[in-house]
Amino acid sequence: MSLAKKSTAKTLLVSKLQNIEDEEVVILLISPRTNEQLNLIIQQMFILNRILDRAVSIMSVKFCCVESSEVIHKKFAHKFPLLADQISEIQDAFNVLTDYLETPTDVSDYNSLSEMFERVLENVISANDLITGAIEIANEESDINVKASLQSFLATDFIKYIKQSIILRDKAILYGDNILQFDRDINTFFKLE
Repeated sequence: MSLAKKSTAKTLLVSKLQNIEDEEVVILLISPRTNEQLNLIIQQMFILNRILDRAVSIMSVKFCCVESSEVIHKKFAHKFPLLADQISEIQDAFNVLTDYLETPTDVSDYNSLSEMFERVLENVISANDLITGAIEIANEESDINVKASLQSFLATDFIKYIKQSIILRDKAILYGDNILQFDRDINTFFKLE
């Protein structure tokens, strides 16, 4: 449906709704398809929080990375629910409810930091794919404000988490079995605040 036809359809819908009395009326300012994708992004952010919380536990207990576990926990794991909030705020701005979808249990175990940070990176890339998919869907659905908000979110906010995930994975590979040195050096290559 063209933008002009959608605009006309929305105008007709609003004018018809104005004639209805004593009924609760809901006008969707984000298409259901776009909103569904936003809910999936939020779910993925909470999945990342869970994965990172489990990783922090393993770093602290199994690998004795006290400094790294503290940095990753406060400056990385705790940020993903805040990123989810940014997506939810887009929904809220258009008076659309957020559905908080189920997140799986995480009892993962890792034999190395590189294995652990590879999983983190894979899930960050999955979140990126959901965001870019939502941008495409918002464009198809003529949800232009949502598209613009997501493009801004991706370019100014989420890109930092992609970069940091790549650095963590690459540093874990470079340090290899020298886990204690990785722990000592974490603040030299962890740049998120």
